[in-house]
Formats: sequence, C-alpha cells, structure tokens
Amino acid sequence: MKIFENKKAGIKRRVSLLGIELYTAEDNDEYREQHFLGGLFSAKRLKSLIKERKTYRIFNIPVIERTLENDVYRYYIFGCLINKFYQPAVFYNKYLKTLNFEYDDVYILNGSSGEIYLFFAYLAKAFLSRNKSSQPLFVAAQNYHVDIVRLFYPQAKCILIKNLKVKTLNNEWLYNGHRFFILFSGTHFEQVEKDIKTKEIGEVHYFESILRTLNLQKSDISDANTMPDASVQNTMHSKVAKTGLNFKNFVILAPEALTCEELPVSFWEKLAAELQKRGCDIYLNLTTQNYNISGCKTTALDYRELLSLSYSAKAVISLRSGLSEFLLQTNIPNIAIYTRFRNRALYAFSIEKEIGGFTMKKLPFVKQELVKEINSADFESEEMLISEILKNFDSFFKSENLCSREECPV
Repeated sequence: MKIFENKKAGIKRRVSLLGIELYTAEDNDEYREQHFLGGLFSAKRLKSLIKERKTYRIFNIPVIERTLENDVYRYYIFGCLINKFYQPAVFYNKYLKTLNFEYDDVYILNGSSGEIYLFFAYLAKAFLSRNKSSQPLFVAAQNYHVDIVRLFYPQAKCILIKNLKVKTLNNEWLYNGHRFFILFSGTHFEQVEKDIKTKEIGEVHYFESILRTLNLQKSDISDANTMPDASVQNTMHSKVAKTGLNFKNFVILAPEALTCEELPVSFWEKLAAELQKRGCDIYLNLTTQNYNISGCKTTALDYRELLSLSYSAKAVISLRSGLSEFLLQTNIPNIAIYTRFRNRALYAFSIEKEIGGFTMKKLPFVKQELVKEINSADFESEEMLISEILKNFDSFFKSENLCSREECPV
C-alpha cells in the first residue's frame, strides 16, 4: 500500500493498492472532496461558516444531499427535495421548547470567550437597553460563557448547551413569540476575517466590527469592569492555597488557546524556569492535561475565580486568546504571544495582519503601556522569543504607575 502527499496539486492524500486507487482526498479553500474505490463512491462538502452542502454520490450520481442556505436546511434523495427545516424552528424545538420558566428575548452566545467578554464588559448594557429586554435568556455554548454571564449579570437566566452549533445568515430571528439575537452569526466572522485578509494591516479591528454588527456607536460603550464577589474570592483562595502558591509574588502563564496554534511544552518549561530564577512563583492556567511543568502550581479554576486570583499577580503571559482580553481589566502587565490562527483556509492571513486586526491596545479603557504583543514568527528560536518576553517583563517593573485605568473608550 502506498500513501502519497501532494498538497501543491490540491490532492492531500491518495491511497493505492497494487496500482489500484482506493482513496483520494482533495482539500482546498472552498471544499473538501473524497473519492473511494476509484470514484465508485464520493463525498463533497462545501466549506463555509454560513452555507453548507454535503453530497454523497454513487457512480457520480447524487444520492443524498443536505444543504443549508438562508437559514433553511434542505434534504434531497436522488435530487428530489424530501424535507426542509427552518433553522430557528430547529433550534427552538431542540433546545428551548421544554423550558418551564418565563423569558422574553433569547441571546445565543455563539462567539469565542474574547468576543463574549467584550460584549458583556462594554456593550451589553446599551444593546439590551435598546432591545428593551426585560427578562433575557442567555444561551451559553461553553462553561466560560456561563462564568462571564454570572460575572456581569448574576441574576440573569442562563442555560448551557454543550456542542451548540448555530450556522446562520442573520444575527436576529423572530420565532414563536421570542426575539433571538445571535452573538455572533457566521456572517460576522466570515466578514471580519475577509476584511482583515484583504485590507491593509491595522485598517480593520475586530472590536469595531462588533460595534458595526450590533449597530452600536462608540458612545454606547460603557465600562462594566467588575470584581468577583466575596464567595468567589473565598472559593478561589481555598483552592489555590492548597497548591502552595506564593500569593505575594507570582506570574500567571496561560499556554492554551482554541484559535491559535500552540507553542511547544519545551518553550513554556524554559520560560517558567527563567521566571523562577527571578524569584517568581508560577501559576499555570490549564483546561487540559497537555502541560506538566515542574515547579508550577495549578488547580481547576473557573473564569471568575481566575479573575479574582489575577488581581494579585505580577503579570500574565499568555498565548493570545480570549483569556488575554478577559484579564485586561485587572490592570496587571499583560504579555500576549501571537501565533498563526488554526484551521483558517479560506481567509488565512499573516500574524502581522492578525495582530493588526486583533490588537488589545485598541480595546476600550486599556492602559496601553501595560500591554505587550509579540509576534512569535519574528524569532528564530525559543530562546530568542523567551529573551524578548523577559525583556518586556522586566521593563514593566521599572515604571511606578501600573494601576490606573484610562478613562476614554477606544
């Protein structure tokens, strides 16, 4: 059996046996296509956040096909439409129909932790007020969504739906007497990434794109900076104290990110060792078991508990993620390392454009001198990248005024 790789030609994999082609897969920016047994069977999937077309063929004849377009699912057998479903109806019947409490408007949290945090921290007050939502229901897709809701709207109704997937064209629906607001639809993400790729570096910024999507103005921004309540602080302290962390002198390392390529464990080991030489204890923030670094302290903390801990940290050093934004409100030095976005075929862009489009220095109320953003691709080795991080880490503590917040948004 032979397996060949040929990415330049668009054929990602080809498997043959005794000269007979058993399997081929073509993967490009627009679609993924697979062929089995010399094309006897085939499957093709359109790549898009808001459109979907899956087709299964035998002898090149379409047998089964499913499409999603304009928020409507359609199912075909041998080219004949056999059923169709309106996406809002599917969502309501699957997730909300059996709820036994009162609510009016539904807010579906369909973004990453960064976008959802920015919405609640700066824009939720104006957006909910404009919509006159008196009993909103927040539908969370991740545990950290729930933590963010509880932080800013502790009395609000919130449900968690694991593995929630919402592919929609529109940001707003009206169904069964409820208004649905999606934060944010597939069109939002596609447009942001397309604009970052096609326009000049720094011309597009994702927070300004959020404002446009929500039809809000800079004057609508409010500073909802908040501190976790005493019960959260007490729970956090009880958990972390068991690790032996030095609360008076520690740095938070956050090596994980869902959207960016991760750096090797060896990088974080070397960085931790250098910080320990400076007398710093290390708190390692993890959601998986992928990192086991000697001498670092870690325990299971939710977002609110980590926020509470962060107010006591000397600094946070993170792979750029939503957590990087979330900890900005603590006004501790924030060093974010940028790597390439994961799984971006259609609108892939350079790290330079990534920093231009997602820089935290353009976010509201940010004290820019406390933020350092580093392009990992600028450094040829782990040691050179670590040297740059440490140089910036040391420089933060030569300044006396590290705690006040800027008073003007954006």
